[in-house]
Amino acid sequence: MTAHTSASTALDTPSYTATQLVRERTLRAIRANPSSARISELARAAAAAFVDVLRRHDVTDAEFHALKSWLISLGDNGEWPLLLDLFAERTITERANPDGATPSSTEGPYYIPGQPQLTSPCVLPMRADEPGTSLILTGRVTATDGSPIAYANLDIWQTDDSGHYSGFTPGIPADNLRGVVTTDDHGRFEIETILPKPYRIPADGAVGTLFTKAKWNPWRPSTVHATVTKLGYFPVTTQLYFDTGATSDAVSDRIDPELVLDLTTGPEGTVRATYCFVLGAVEP
Repeated sequence: MTAHTSASTALDTPSYTATQLVRERTLRAIRANPSSARISELARAAAAAFVDVLRRHDVTDAEFHALKSWLISLGDNGEWPLLLDLFAERTITERANPDGATPSSTEGPYYIPGQPQLTSPCVLPMRADEPGTSLILTGRVTATDGSPIAYANLDIWQTDDSGHYSGFTPGIPADNLRGVVTTDDHGRFEIETILPKPYRIPADGAVGTLFTKAKWNPWRPSTVHATVTKLGYFPVTTQLYFDTGATSDAVSDRIDPELVLDLTTGPEGTVRATYCFVLGAVEP
């Protein structure tokens, strides 16, 4: 596919890790929010739940030491963000979703802030002759009453045709297939990109070992990630899935059907999809 070429080069690709990004956010959150009493409450509850699992399942000494070793390797490999994304974050995002708004989904460990600002219609930054099938994603951003939200921001990121995220894979420009798209004065957007490919949970780390031992499917479905924001509305972070036969999430088996896109293919081979993001207004 020949399209807009990113101004970045492989040489300026930063060596991001999910752990570094999460640490920065966590430090800011701890400084800004939880009280000592709240931290103590949650830490004690988590410890009690962990002990309850050990007791109810009659965990042996050998199993406990194997678990300790695995938890140490989880930290050494910087995979805590990945583990929490797979098993915990969805609970938080679902509870935060306003009534009538687009269903939330996990942000995932591959989000990078500060991406190029784009005005719709636009092409996501990509390499010259970016491999993959051309995708045009169109739609609107509206309030829960159906009224359009002008000049909303869609922070978009996705995998490339090989299932890799920029910023985490050597040799790919830092902003490849990432951008913050502003809707027009009617809340409409049109984004040209490529069809993302499924990606595999890394097999060489602690999380990969868990999936291998438990005989779980390590593949995640193809998705376009999006965080949609506008002053005066609750932000929505979600994932749009593609109806390519994979109708379930490899981990939780809970893909909201409302987030699965219907695709059409034109005679020139370009795939098209439409989606309407709905934001809940912040009460005055």
